Amino acid sequence: MSESALPSRPDFEAIEAVSHKSANRRTEILALIGNLVYSWSNNESMFIYVIMLLLNTDQAAATIVFASLNTTRARLDLVQRLASARITNRILAKRLSEGRPGDGIITTETVGTKSTGEVFLSFVRSFLVPTREKGEPLEEKARY
Repeated sequence: MSESALPSRPDFEAIEAVSHKSANRRTEILALIGNLVYSWSNNESMFIYVIMLLLNTDQAAATIVFASLNTTRARLDLVQRLASARITNRILAKRLSEGRPGDGIITTETVGTKSTGEVFLSFVRSFLVPTREKGEPLEEKARY
């Protein structure tokens, strides 16, 4: 087995003797690095908050969306698309359920439109909802 050639041992005494001369500069550099880390963490928090508002969701879901996008460019593109999209809901029909007294069926149309006017999403859905009855809180009727 051959012997490896290691670099010579540093002169730690000489380094320590001159280190006080550059202490202020090192402190300044570390402070700049700290500010950069702090600013970026605030930017990430702001991204998550904006995504949360645009998606009308909670912080956990917005954080998952944020983490699934691996570049700042992708995150900015998502925020730009969400901010320029317009989602509208229109009630098409309402009726009482025949099979479930005290419940109703609502049919809605959801349309997503880009800022250019192009429709990128459109669907119709129906869902069962509890009706409001005199004196009964809706939360109890919904059985939540």
